[in-house]
Amino acid sequence: MWAAFSLLLVGTGVVKAYFPDIAARVMPSCYLKETLGVRCPTCGTGTSLMLLSEGKIHEAFQTSWLAPLMLLALVLYDLYLVGTFVARRQLELTLTRRDSILFALAGLLALGVSWVHQLAIRP
Repeated sequence: MWAAFSLLLVGTGVVKAYFPDIAARVMPSCYLKETLGVRCPTCGTGTSLMLLSEGKIHEAFQTSWLAPLMLLALVLYDLYLVGTFVARRQLELTLTRRDSILFALAGLLALGVSWVHQLAIRP
């Protein structure tokens, strides 16, 4: 599942970078921004991933600081999965209930901070 999601992200960046006319027709725009005029917490994620695929790291972080960090976490997790496959080990990931709650709260906090940042920078 993670590998498919990684390929989807990379494919999105490639399509937006090298085929912008196709990307404009195929890729959806932000529904919340179009209907209410308010940026959503993930506004700029697609643009940020496109900038990353072009090697424009500084601009990608300026557009959405959350997208490059999520992509980095995804790539590191993919590398870990490849390592466990090559080493022929079973992936064992166990989280306590407390750890699961903290992980979910950290994700929600990052999303909230991203939204506040999006609204403060570009209303």
